[in-house]
Amino acid sequence: QNSGEGGTNIMLWDTAQISTAVSKFGSIRPTEKARTFNRSMVTLLSRFVNIPSVPQVAARRKDCQTAAVFLSDVLERMLPAEVKMVQCDHEYNPVVFACMEAKQPDLPWVVVYAHYDVVAPGTRENWATE
Repeated sequence: QNSGEGGTNIMLWDTAQISTAVSKFGSIRPTEKARTFNRSMVTLLSRFVNIPSVPQVAARRKDCQTAAVFLSDVLERMLPAEVKMVQCDHEYNPVVFACMEAKQPDLPWVVVYAHYDVVAPGTRENWATE
């Protein structure tokens, strides 16, 4: 989501939308709009993290492709952005490029680099927490 005409922020999940009303007892109650938006974002994030995109496991490479397609779709629909997936090598996840038109082209570029895959959990006895 662009922060508006002349804005300088780009947001996928605008936490300001999770606005709250404080009761006379000081408890925090999210507005209905905020609860609905929050549920939608949590559902979307839950779907994304449930894709077992573990590139170290050959049997999961198809899941890595699924995660890349999911991410591409979200970026196209929510920003909206022009998205391209580039498969550099069949052994690696596709690279997801997203580009948005700038409202103020004279401002500096913003590059976000992140990975969308996960690490295999290993054995439970090596876990510190669940």
